[in-house]
Amino acid sequence: MRETTVIGDIHGQSAVLQNLLRYLAPTLRSDSTVVMLGDYIDRGPDSCGVIEQLLELQSRLPGRFVALLGNHEEWMLETLRDFTRHSWLLGMKGLSTIESYSAGAAEELRNQMQHFGPRLFVERIKLPYELFFDAVPGSHLAFVQQLVRCYEDDRGFYSHAGLDPSRPLSDQDSRTHTWGRDYDLSDYRGKTVVYGHWNNMTQTDSGRLMPYVCGATIGIDSIAHDALTAVRLPSEELIQATGDRLDVFRHS
Repeated sequence: MRETTVIGDIHGQSAVLQNLLRYLAPTLRSDSTVVMLGDYIDRGPDSCGVIEQLLELQSRLPGRFVALLGNHEEWMLETLRDFTRHSWLLGMKGLSTIESYSAGAAEELRNQMQHFGPRLFVERIKLPYELFFDAVPGSHLAFVQQLVRCYEDDRGFYSHAGLDPSRPLSDQDSRTHTWGRDYDLSDYRGKTVVYGHWNNMTQTDSGRLMPYVCGATIGIDSIAHDALTAVRLPSEELIQATGDRLDVFRHS
């Protein structure tokens, strides 16, 4: 059976991604598909480096690389559409992404945030986000604009934030894919669903982070612990990387 490798939230941690891909890349089979679960940007120090690595991986896996939309990319694109929308900048640590592309743009936006304060929202003040977007390489922006909300193959169903178990996989609400809700998944018995977003992995006494397995779903968002987790289907082998460590194991 063909193999799918699913990689969880990255959030600007390019060194951790590099460590994971250093192991994964030579072990991918010729029929392997790689699915990225979204949230590549924000929080961490090098969103630019993350996107650059993903573009390189995409070029090496033509037709076998799928990148999903996370809620952080969705809000960045909302800012691109409307420079009076500031939730990405103020509520999602978008400034870290801006700084990874242009220190000058980050400094100017930081100064204007401090100057206007709450008026940014009350008066819907426009900020000079073009300083950031003009600094983003066209290939990086195109990558984000082409992200998809979900993906399905013979091995499983994949979305950034999971599923609504009361609805068929083919009829999920688009907001469920990127933002999700705290659904009870314990009775879900359909096709395996792999998702990120929720930071619901548990840490063992040894320090290993275990995926959140509930019903036929697997949650693999571990980046809040400075670790990046991947799972291979159908074997359910897990690969977990930090900046200087790599661990391969199974959850059962």
